[in-house]
Amino acid sequence: MSDWDDYYLILGIDRNATQQEIEEAYKFRAFTLHPDRLKDAPKSKMKRAEEELKKLNVAAEVLRDPNKRKQYNSEWDRKRQNKRVDAEEPSYGESDPRVAELIRRLMNGDFETRKFAASQLAEFIDDTQALNALIRALEMDKSSEVRMTAAISLGKFSDPKIIDPIIRALTMDGNMSVRLSALEILVKILKEPKIIDILILALKDPAEYIKLRALEVLGRINEDKAIDTLILALKDPITEIRKSAAVSLGNLKNPKAIDPMVQALISNDELSIPILDALGKFDGSQVCKSIIDAIIEHGYDNDHGYHILSKSFKLIAKCNTSRANDIKFKVLNGVLTRSVEGAEYNFSGVLFAIDTLGKLGDHRAVCPLVQLLGKIPDSDHTHFHVEAVIAEALGRLNDKSAIGPLIRLFKKYNEDCDKYNQVPWYAYEPRSNAEKALSMMGVDARSSLPHWTDLFARFK
Repeated sequence: MSDWDDYYLILGIDRNATQQEIEEAYKFRAFTLHPDRLKDAPKSKMKRAEEELKKLNVAAEVLRDPNKRKQYNSEWDRKRQNKRVDAEEPSYGESDPRVAELIRRLMNGDFETRKFAASQLAEFIDDTQALNALIRALEMDKSSEVRMTAAISLGKFSDPKIIDPIIRALTMDGNMSVRLSALEILVKILKEPKIIDILILALKDPAEYIKLRALEVLGRINEDKAIDTLILALKDPITEIRKSAAVSLGNLKNPKAIDPMVQALISNDELSIPILDALGKFDGSQVCKSIIDAIIEHGYDNDHGYHILSKSFKLIAKCNTSRANDIKFKVLNGVLTRSVEGAEYNFSGVLFAIDTLGKLGDHRAVCPLVQLLGKIPDSDHTHFHVEAVIAEALGRLNDKSAIGPLIRLFKKYNEDCDKYNQVPWYAYEPRSNAEKALSMMGVDARSSLPHWTDLFARFK
């Protein structure tokens, strides 16, 4: 074909290319050959570009016109037949001249030309020369975008020869986008257990995004090696890595991960939400047992035990074994006891303990609740709300030994009502809750008020 131009080859497209593909190829090639882009290039290169641009314009003009293209295709088929190439199914083997042209552009063109050639070579997935050229571009091209395009194109080949170069790109290329592209290709083409080793390699990458992607993929592989890797990632110094590991472990729901995740929950406040969400996907009884064991290990009579319980309470609230309920009571009672003794007074912790003790239904809670009721100083601006929550909790417990303290609480705030001839804003909640609690125990607080002294004496 030395005396005849292959317009498809000039544009770098297939014989069956659509009009849109013809236009895109023409615009790209015309852009790379435009004189304004080559004004600083040597004269020889500018002259060659001028000649190529002329051929490009002729090729585009013919292939854009359906009638001219039909006539040209007949000639194209005849010329190809003379070269003993099947016109209906053109070979993509080593003899295809388009491969040679694209390789020439990949090796000698400017940045846009090399990138375009690397993308077009993906169409020749059975061509050894195309494969070798892309591997060479992946390993040697100075442009990261060309290397990335070469990697993506190699991912479409089925030849196992591509695996080692892509692994080298993952572990050695200086550009994150190239390494990420290499990882995505390996994830697509490799199976277990080989891919696990690749993902472990990716976790050593300096780029956080690549590590996160590796953890995400590990979250789909329920194998011991993958689980162990994710558990180890729970201790990573980067918070987002730890969170991603927790999410992946939650997706796998492997019981092996429960204890390490509970330990991570205890030691990392910033992991509370992702770990709680992840643990919520596991079997509840196993999670509850692990949490209770952790509380016992760290001591249920100190702040650490409360800290664990408060963070994990949603997970173990429905765990009603006698062992679990006993530990819950001891932890919460410890919070109240330390408050009563004046050792500490943590408003949110006390409220949580009061409310939870009322819901547990353990009548051992009545005594510490009543003791706290008598210990809250009126000077504390939170005492109205705390007393209201205690009254509500005592009402849930429905223990008659609490009637006397509840009557006293009701009278205390009712006196303020008499004083101001209305219910003060601070009195409404504790007064109302005390009245409701007494009603649950069969006592009408309002009708009994004139006889409060006698009534209190009866239930003292």
